[in-house]
This record gives sequence, C-alpha cells and structure tokens, in this order.
Amino acid sequence: MKLSREPITLNLRTTFRIAHGADEQRHNVIVCLHEGIGEAPAVSYYNEIQQEILDYLAALPAPDGDHLILNSYLHNFHRVRVQLELQ
Repeated sequence: MKLSREPITLNLRTTFRIAHGADEQRHNVIVCLHEGIGEAPAVSYYNEIQQEILDYLAALPAPDGDHLILNSYLHNFHRVRVQLELQ
C-alpha cells in the first residue's frame, strides 16, 4: 500500500475572513492511499504550514495494509488532519 502526497494551492474566489485574519489562498496537501484520496489543510491561524505536513507524511513508515495503523499515523500529529475517503 503506497501513501503519496502532493501540495496544492487553492486560490480563493472570495477572501476568507475570520477574527484571526484573512486569507486569499489555502495551502493544502492532497494525500492518496492505494484505494482512497484525502486532504490535509494547512491552517494559517494555527501556525500550520504546508511543508511541515509534507515532511511529516514523508517520514511515515510504509503502511502495511493496516488501516488502523495508518489512521493512527494520520491523527497522531496534531497539525496534520487528513481525511481519507476509502473505496
């Protein structure tokens, strides 16, 4: 089972504004697992950056087909919230 990741920059049509500030772009990471795809958002007002997410995912050991272990990897790092839609 292969876990891959790809950075993606989303240019927002409308500026996203909240009390923490405003964003014109979102810097996310697309995460693909053999039978699923998901997204890890880098949230600027939590001081998250796209590269930190990419580095964390790159350092993970290869999943051996155990979805519980993979789920643990993806939720253990407090700054990486990945939701995978498995087929």
